[in-house]
Amino acid sequence: MTTTVTLAYEGPPSCKDCQREGIPVCAHIGFNAEAWVDLPGSTVMVPGLDPAYAHTVRDVTISSDRNTVTLTVDTARPLQMDLARHLSLISTTPKAWIRAVHGDTDETLTEGGFDAFLQQGQQVWVAGAPYVVSAVDHPSRHPEHGTVDGGRDWQVATLRPMPEPTPTRVEP
Repeated sequence: MTTTVTLAYEGPPSCKDCQREGIPVCAHIGFNAEAWVDLPGSTVMVPGLDPAYAHTVRDVTISSDRNTVTLTVDTARPLQMDLARHLSLISTTPKAWIRAVHGDTDETLTEGGFDAFLQQGQQVWVAGAPYVVSAVDHPSRHPEHGTVDGGRDWQVATLRPMPEPTPTRVEP
């Protein structure tokens, strides 16, 4: 998502040297173009944009009077763990065996050994797509005492696709 943010210069209309000379408005004050040259490509926190998202400056435009600067900012969802890429290799024995299934189709999205079981409400990625864990189950556990007879303690995590959110605009 792309956002345009305009910042206004709120400093004095002239510098001290020009004030001594009696010049009410000088060309020394305002946004200096050289200060913004390296900003495109940088990650920034800008007043008014949701700090939970990653904001990267794409373009900077300074007005001719140098009183405003307009930033074109690309906003992206924060990165989450991608289950398809983060299998556990801790001493070759993962702590949690998980089968992630799609909540609508019951299709297995991925399965493997991970560092920890998933929790309901947790946000994860599978093959580049964002999901939220809507339910978890341990079908191989005995219902009375919770142990597993032989085999592995598989967790079946039901995942629902997450819609692309709209970042919240925070007023300063």
